[in-house]
Amino acid sequence: MLSSGSHSAPPGRRGQGHGINWPDRGESEETRCLSGQAPDDSVMALHLYGPRLQLDETLEQMQQGTLMRKVKSKSWKKQRYFRLQDDCMTVWYKSKKTGYTKYTFSISDVETVREGHQSEVLQSLAEEFPPEHCFTVVFHGRRGNLDLIAGSPEEAQCWVRGLRRLVEIVTKMDQQEKMDQYPSASLAPSPFFPCLLGALSPTQRSKARGHGWGTPPSAWGTGLAALCPLGVSSSVDGEGPLGQGCAMCSCLGGIGNCPPGRWICDWFQKADKNKDGRMSFKEVRQLLKMMNMDMNEDHALRLFQMADRSESGTLEGEEFVLFYKALTQRDDVLDVFQVFSQDGKKLTLLEFVDFLQQEQLEGENTQEFAMELIARYEPSETARARHMLSVDGFLLYLLSPEGAIFNPAHGPLCQDMTQPLCHYFISSSHNTYLLEDQLRGQSSVEGYIRALKRGCRCLEVDCWDGPSGEPVVYHGHTFTSKIPFKDVVTTLGQYAFQTSDYPVILSLENHCGPEQQDLLAQHLKGILGERLELRGRIILKGKRAESLAHSPNGQPDKAPEGEASEDDDEPEAEEDSLSQEAKRKAKADRGPVGEGPVRLGGHRLLLPPGNEFVRHNAWQLTRIYPSGLRTDSSNYDPQEMWNVGCQLVALNVQTAGAEMDLCDGLFRQNARCGYVLKPAFLRDAGTAFDPDNPRSRAGGGPWSLAIQVISGQQLPKVASSKASAIVDPLVRVEIHGVPADQARRETQYVDNNGFNPSWGETLQFKVHVPELALVRFVVEDYDKTSRNDFVGQFTLPFASIKSGYRHVHLLSKDGTAIPPSSLFVHIQITELPYPE
Repeated sequence: MLSSGSHSAPPGRRGQGHGINWPDRGESEETRCLSGQAPDDSVMALHLYGPRLQLDETLEQMQQGTLMRKVKSKSWKKQRYFRLQDDCMTVWYKSKKTGYTKYTFSISDVETVREGHQSEVLQSLAEEFPPEHCFTVVFHGRRGNLDLIAGSPEEAQCWVRGLRRLVEIVTKMDQQEKMDQYPSASLAPSPFFPCLLGALSPTQRSKARGHGWGTPPSAWGTGLAALCPLGVSSSVDGEGPLGQGCAMCSCLGGIGNCPPGRWICDWFQKADKNKDGRMSFKEVRQLLKMMNMDMNEDHALRLFQMADRSESGTLEGEEFVLFYKALTQRDDVLDVFQVFSQDGKKLTLLEFVDFLQQEQLEGENTQEFAMELIARYEPSETARARHMLSVDGFLLYLLSPEGAIFNPAHGPLCQDMTQPLCHYFISSSHNTYLLEDQLRGQSSVEGYIRALKRGCRCLEVDCWDGPSGEPVVYHGHTFTSKIPFKDVVTTLGQYAFQTSDYPVILSLENHCGPEQQDLLAQHLKGILGERLELRGRIILKGKRAESLAHSPNGQPDKAPEGEASEDDDEPEAEEDSLSQEAKRKAKADRGPVGEGPVRLGGHRLLLPPGNEFVRHNAWQLTRIYPSGLRTDSSNYDPQEMWNVGCQLVALNVQTAGAEMDLCDGLFRQNARCGYVLKPAFLRDAGTAFDPDNPRSRAGGGPWSLAIQVISGQQLPKVASSKASAIVDPLVRVEIHGVPADQARRETQYVDNNGFNPSWGETLQFKVHVPELALVRFVVEDYDKTSRNDFVGQFTLPFASIKSGYRHVHLLSKDGTAIPPSSLFVHIQITELPYPE
């Protein structure tokens, strides 16, 4: 048992308690810097976050380390010594028993921190550990939560406060700060700023320290002139080689506490095996492999020798920055810049306006928009005052939301939200309570929390009689675990409207007898109360229970005539078969409806031919859900259901893959509120639209889509690959839409380069129904002997694509961001005349 006393190590030497020895800080910061060693991460952390992060008692205590229990179940409780690293960005732990040290998580991975018994595991231990000792670290994506029990309420509060503060800082980092934390290409601000002071004279160093981190570079003289990242010897504003046109120099002091490239600092520390603050050529070779790059040894040696100005045979401080600069120079961006720049060093306001109009196809008020972009992304104060854009400001713009492929105007709420529910595609989840497969998987309220945070607005609850008189939720007649229905409803009441205040549809599959049905009603009314209505409210969807009330054993013997079967609710259809009731209604209201088979994901789907089902969905809600044969909780392709206007296309949200990429891509727009307005031709009950006949869509087109895949930046390694493995990346672009639009094209693979691969290939597509088309970018690691491995992806609606030179910021398999990984592309969309 943990005692109630403090387990923090004494401040004099961290980690001495409990037999665990953490590295000591050793020499003073200035001594280490001037001797050529890398600076302490705590100093870099202060620079990284500027005034937002002051090392107070809470963070210092977290850096000293705390002994806590890591909990996975009632029987699995292990003591671990957790410690916030000096960079204030990562947490490691050591096992008290084995002394094994392990990376645990990054602050950027954390979504939130919950206090008390706010997880099922901690709730099961409520009698053993008081809530003030307990907290839960919740991560982005599908990563499992981390449940921890501290030895005292004070220690728990220390970690809760500290983690929340750090998460808030990371969340509120502005675009410039994010760019510098993960410097892409030429924007490589030095992570060793204290070391670089050694390059200055004592007077210059004193002046820099006296002014703090925000000192304008011009106050330092020319001691750092060689570090201009693009090798441009003269600045935009004519202040010489160190002028504020240099992005790195500006980030070191010219634009208000910009952080110093956390990413490059991490690589230096990983590659510096003997921790002497210097890198030998052998360590540099290992670094290149870690960075996903297999460079010719002769070329690598030339770069190494070029950066080794001291001719010591090792790279120190600013020499390593020079080496990194040479590696990451963005020639692709520089080429574009110089096409529009008359002198090759700057873009005047008129030149930048020309670029925005001719290449980016920006609309009205382009000059005003250009001035806003310069004010936002140009690092040089003098250039901003003159309405000019340097190479580095140009790159910052291209890496920003305004330079991304997804139209930022489609990000906030931008659609008519006053129409009937049947006029919207609604983000929907199947078996929401499951975290894994539907045979033996875990049921958890976390499934509902994760689905709601992803924007899901239709959730499924399978209710069964519980053994203790309380109804439970699980996948009936399987070995999945069970959770109390009351806990599910409580969770819905807490999380239903945190992401979106638009209606939540609760698909209630009721298998309970009359007595526990009464409890269902009591919990719903007592916990949700007035929210059982529309906006900001929860809508119940379920089957009538009259047959249960008249059944002797409390279970339905047979569905009443005209009512859907137990697994085929009236407004629902399993992917294997269309709801008989829906077909009957469509036939009665719209005339005869035939049946025609369609292949879908290995299962047989029956849909009415022509556009009868499209008309039906213009005024009725239809829910589609995965086949019961998908015991592994896999998903079907949702696109075919959206093509005919089905609103509630339910997927297993817990299962990552292309199907969930499409779902996330469709609902990326309109503030991710879970509702996307269907195209006008899917809202008209008299529509002539037939997805098998694109010409039935009223309007122009088709459209030509030309995507030039130019380059990639800092692609991640394949999960679980060897440290020495380097990806051979290729890019595949997929069009998902009506049958005539379905297509995929891919580039050639680039051998052994995931760091800065270059393709320069153009992929051509023709799109007939742009309103329904989704575009998916996929990066894979080519393998000629087996299936390619997934590297990253990004999916968005065709209608949300911005033309011109754009960055595609890649996502992981579970949909979370993986900065700084991206693709650089050029997009051209042209309307074509229909052939006669």
